[in-house]
Amino acid sequence: MAHLLLIETPGGNDFDLFEEALSLRHEVSFLTADFSFYEKRGFSEKYLSRAKRVIEIKPFDYQRVENIARKTHQQDSFQALLCLIDIRIIEAARLATRLKLPFLNAASATRLRDKFRVRKLLSRHGIHQPAYEIAESAAKIPGAVKKLGLPALAKPVDGYGSQNILLLNAEDDLLPFIDSPDGYLPGHADYGLGVRASGKWLVEKYISGQLIACDTFSQSGQHVMLGINEKLMYPSPSCAIDRKSTRLNS
Repeated sequence: MAHLLLIETPGGNDFDLFEEALSLRHEVSFLTADFSFYEKRGFSEKYLSRAKRVIEIKPFDYQRVENIARKTHQQDSFQALLCLIDIRIIEAARLATRLKLPFLNAASATRLRDKFRVRKLLSRHGIHQPAYEIAESAAKIPGAVKKLGLPALAKPVDGYGSQNILLLNAEDDLLPFIDSPDGYLPGHADYGLGVRASGKWLVEKYISGQLIACDTFSQSGQHVMLGINEKLMYPSPSCAIDRKSTRLNS
């Protein structure tokens, strides 16, 4: 039996990992920036009442999180830290380092939370990328598209879960950004739990066709290929990827 520290839940409503941990007789301490978010939705009574403890740090401040987590760890040690929500992955990585628990390293977490930085890193290592530009605000999306040409995709550099992705097919699609960019797109969209978007956008050429993904598992510098999957896309105009996939190789 292990004592696990779980930071938030994916989507704010996915307690599968929490329930799986309890079913395996692990103890779970839950850390959140807003307990009322779960309480109002009935998740407190249904799920969090079974947690060993619930730690709320509101507003979320990393140094306070670290101080409280380290104090708890000294009194009742954690064997693992779990975090599957993108907007907290950097803080989770920093905290895991401080607690000496296995997790994604903080440098990689920071890079992966910025789509533009990832594009540049892949390009620097010779991995072919669609043409891309950075737009420092929504108002600068038309300028980035002018350099790339249409069709193009625009997505928040720190977005996740296929949210707020824009497919720009024609010149008319750019008019809202030219006429009233701040009214059409919030400069700093609210991701919830006290986290707001940076306001920067990755703009890239839109490439249509079949999407293939390579799923891997990495631990301590060792990389294992889990499989190559043919992903299924939601119908246009959505840019989301269906969770279902067809395993091509394993």
